[in-house]
Amino acid sequence: MLEDWYKETRSILDFRRGPLGPYFDGFSDYLKQRGYTVGYGKKLLGTCCQFNAFLIEQRISRCSKISEVVTEAFLKAFVAFAPTTHARFWPRLKVRAALNHLFAYLAEAKVCTLPRPKRVRKPYHWLLDRYLRHRRSEGKVTESTIRRDERLLCAFLEALGKDVQHKRFKRLEPEKFEAFLKKHLQSSTENPGYLASALRQFFRYCAAQQLLPVDFSGLIPPVRRYRHASIPKGMGDSDLERVLTSIPQDTPAGARDYAILALLTTYGIRGVSAAQLLVGGGVKVVEKWRFEIPVGRRGIGSMIMRWSDPSSGSWRLR
Repeated sequence: MLEDWYKETRSILDFRRGPLGPYFDGFSDYLKQRGYTVGYGKKLLGTCCQFNAFLIEQRISRCSKISEVVTEAFLKAFVAFAPTTHARFWPRLKVRAALNHLFAYLAEAKVCTLPRPKRVRKPYHWLLDRYLRHRRSEGKVTESTIRRDERLLCAFLEALGKDVQHKRFKRLEPEKFEAFLKKHLQSSTENPGYLASALRQFFRYCAAQQLLPVDFSGLIPPVRRYRHASIPKGMGDSDLERVLTSIPQDTPAGARDYAILALLTTYGIRGVSAAQLLVGGGVKVVEKWRFEIPVGRRGIGSMIMRWSDPSSGSWRLR
């Protein structure tokens, strides 16, 4: 009974609606008999309750109308905004596991059996089937890992479109492929660690079998997994241009801000180097190395000269 897991009447009423409502009491007993803890059992029940709410939104009133298409649509909607930067957090797998428990109970109770969809032959299966046979022949990975890689590669090859055809795939240009790969990695909701690993191994296999002109595995950036991984390392060119154009250059403070920011973005020096900047015949930066910025009528050098203080003796920036 649901009362063994939840005490609030509002929560129980939320379960007992929709097409799955009459079966949640039996499903809760099913989980209890198998020894699931209260914490994990409530997670499974909560996920299935959200699936039931999704069925209500889709106007599905009977369990017999539940199909793999509906399940896949729920999975995409559930993980659309889920954070996936951590290697051990895979929301799609957790949701699929909860639904598998539910479908196993419904089949055991003879309510309905989810039919397995027939495999549709896609243009990229000439390559994917060959690669999966190679992975199984190695004997170093489990079947669950192979199925996970298959799902990740299916989404990637599907997005390639016509370029996945045999002749076009062998003639992929590195520039075009790099742009597509960057877009796919940014838009994918899959776990970035698993996705990067699957793609690297796939590209190395394609290069070894001469299915690609070069090994594209080096194009995949390393996955950042530290605490502030979501914070970008730097600003984009458009953002930098917007910041620089917003600075008024007709005031001393504006000339100072523009000169220092332009110096940092153009020459890539550190902030402490800008603070130790000296002005002479050319603008010299005091750091581990020394180089000169030519002072002309226009450009960064002229902006620095406008704001520098030659009467200070050391010609340091104020």
